[in-house]
Amino acid sequence: LLLGDLASCKLSEVAWQGSGGNEKFYFENENVCMIFNAGELTLVEYGINDVLGSVRTECMNPHLISVRINERRPREDGEDGQNKKMAYLVDLHTICIMNLYMGITVATITHDNKINWLELNETGRKLLFRDKKLRLHLYDIESHSRSSLLNYCSYVQWVPLSDVVVAQSRDNLCVWYNIDMPEKVTMFPLKGEVVDLERRDGRTEVLVQSGVDTISYTLDEGLIEFGTAIDDGDHVRALTFLETLEMTGETEAMWRTLGELSLSARRLKIAERCYAALGDVAKARYLRQVGELAEKIKKETGQDGSSHFLVQAKLATLGKQFKQAEAILLERGEVERAMTMYQELHRWEDAIAVAEARSHPDLESLRSAHFQWLLDTGQEERAGEVREDL
Repeated sequence: LLLGDLASCKLSEVAWQGSGGNEKFYFENENVCMIFNAGELTLVEYGINDVLGSVRTECMNPHLISVRINERRPREDGEDGQNKKMAYLVDLHTICIMNLYMGITVATITHDNKINWLELNETGRKLLFRDKKLRLHLYDIESHSRSSLLNYCSYVQWVPLSDVVVAQSRDNLCVWYNIDMPEKVTMFPLKGEVVDLERRDGRTEVLVQSGVDTISYTLDEGLIEFGTAIDDGDHVRALTFLETLEMTGETEAMWRTLGELSLSARRLKIAERCYAALGDVAKARYLRQVGELAEKIKKETGQDGSSHFLVQAKLATLGKQFKQAEAILLERGEVERAMTMYQELHRWEDAIAVAEARSHPDLESLRSAHFQWLLDTGQEERAGEVREDL
């Protein structure tokens, strides 16, 4: 069987069992050709001389099959960077989701009513599907959780190159800018029927047919772009975009989200910039110091400084995970550093506990310093309790 995409010049040649020419070919998908024959669906990816996948299905409607082949940069998933997923109907009540690269079924969804539309998002992490009663549902493939999004859904579509969802319910246009929080939906009143969705030249427009007129509704490109960058794990792209926006309540929340995510990913310069934008000078200064330490370690060792135990301990301290920071230091035998960390935080009792556990020679002087600190800070009652314990 010879197949080709003339636009990209990707050609495929696969072994094929003849069946009298009864095959039906569908070329709607840019990356794969769908071939239906005698209750069997076969997928051939253009440019690959092998069958991508083959399944049995009762539903031969290509609109009830969704295939995503490396359409957006996937998160690291241990699959050699390959992101090949398919959702299809086994029967009118059952959806099967396959990882085509691994050749395994990752989820099976049964539904009470007949399903009349489905589509995976571009990263293959979420599935939208609608039933005959026009109820719209969302399925998260990673967590295997299902959410009901909308009743009486007459139109629904993923916004291209994003994880934003646009749908219509009677006289309302519904937009989910953050599909990870399906309960948060932005709604606009509209007159007419949504007929199309266009994204070009930095604008995303919903086209609505109202009588003989076509009206366009422009979506918030900022929320679309930022949400997509965050979902793709592209923190640099998210930061570059935020730099172009004025500080408002919404953008402040975006800066905070990016700051937390980049901090957890140990991208220290981006986190520092975020907290500086938020006016958190102390946190930004601390992150700069940690970043300088990571750079110094990298120069001295040639290894990733952000993975060094001293940097990890300081980041754990920043996140108020003091016991974790202590454990990181003590695993490396850094008893002095663990005690100093607690003293700088005025957590004297924790410092003393570390000294006691490790039989440190400065235990008594540490107790005396704690007692003196209590007196200096006006905590005479607590100082008396400490003296009694001694």
